[in-house]
Amino acid sequence: MFKPSDEFRKDVEEKNILHIRDELTTIAHEDRGFYTTKFDDALAYAKNANIEGLFDNFDNETFKPKEEWDREYWAYIAASLMDNFCEERINHLKEIGRCVYPKPQKTATENYEKTRKKEEHGKKQSPIIVLLVAAAAALLGYTIIGMLTKGTK
Repeated sequence: MFKPSDEFRKDVEEKNILHIRDELTTIAHEDRGFYTTKFDDALAYAKNANIEGLFDNFDNETFKPKEEWDREYWAYIAASLMDNFCEERINHLKEIGRCVYPKPQKTATENYEKTRKKEEHGKKQSPIIVLLVAAAAALLGYTIIGMLTKGTK
């Protein structure tokens, strides 16, 4: 479930179009390939407020062909959202992002580490168990020391 930042929520409530567009552009910069749902969730949140003037009519700019897409072109289209915020430009930015910023592949080690950390996080030890283990270790150590000292007499 999308939880907007206090600032974004305030901007939407106040219908501050410039700040909303700026925040959405910032979110796009954080995930240039649009591999999370954060941008779409934030956009849906803003759309649900029915803010008149949030979206512009597409200015009919001719977009570059795919062969010419690069990171500079992505940045250009992202910046142009401030002046022509429209579905066509947003969708084009997503297409460029997925092409120019391919999704990073996780290695088996990264997946293992993530799984291991989740498992460890869920296994919090009870203080009683820790005390019992410590007491058992002390008793065992005391018994072994006692046995060793009897053997040397």
